[in-house]
Order: sequence, then structure tokens, then C-alpha cells
Amino acid sequence: MLRPRKKYTVHDLQQIKGKRCLTHIHVKSPEEAAAAEQAGVDLMSCSFDSPETQARLPLLVAAAPSSFLSVATPHGLASPEEAIRVAFRALELGASSVYCSASPFIIEAMTRERIPVVGHLGMIPRHVTWTGY
Repeated sequence: MLRPRKKYTVHDLQQIKGKRCLTHIHVKSPEEAAAAEQAGVDLMSCSFDSPETQARLPLLVAAAPSSFLSVATPHGLASPEEAIRVAFRALELGASSVYCSASPFIIEAMTRERIPVVGHLGMIPRHVTWTGY
């Protein structure tokens, strides 16, 4: 291991913001998660958009218990309630936070429930019909 590990909290990440660069990797298997943690990668993400990826999440958490692991929710969540339900399920399975590409309205509802959520800012490919880019 390259450095002593402590599982980051959202507060830790807020304190680090603008002070140093963090490393991040998307993992798909327990072996990748374990290797990333052993290498000292700061943050990990994984998919949470199918029954298979949802079943794999506890294995990733177990393989990298000291890592901050953010899960990507399925695209197309239709309501705040649906997004909140999916996010709480991910947190129950060991996710540190959730990434959600839904509207700011849905992200805001998730934050009101104190869900650690990362939204999307910038180009969204499925919006090309509206924006032209």
C-alpha cells in the first residue's frame, strides 16, 4: 500500500477540494477494487444499473473496505422517489455515495434526504436534440 488508508468521508472530500488532486478509477470486479485500494487510489466508482451490478456491489465493498466507492445510478430515473429508493438501496449495500445524471430537481430531492449524491454538470449526450451538442 502506498500510504496509510482511512476511508474518506464527504466532509474529508470537501476539506480536500482545491488543495490537492485525487485519483479515481471505475472498477468492475472485486479484483480491480482490491488492486486499486492496494495501489492507493483515492476514489472508486462502479455501475449500479442492473441486477448483476447491484449484486456485485457488496463484493466490491468487501474487496476495498477502506475506499470511498461511489455508484452510478441507472439513467432515466423518472421521479425523485425512484431516485431516492435506488440511492438508499446502494447505501445499504455499502456505497459511500451515488452519482445520478438526473435533473437538478431530482438531485435536490436526494440531498434533502441527506443522500451523498454527485450530480452531472456539462454536456449530456441525450440532450443533443435540445442543445445541438
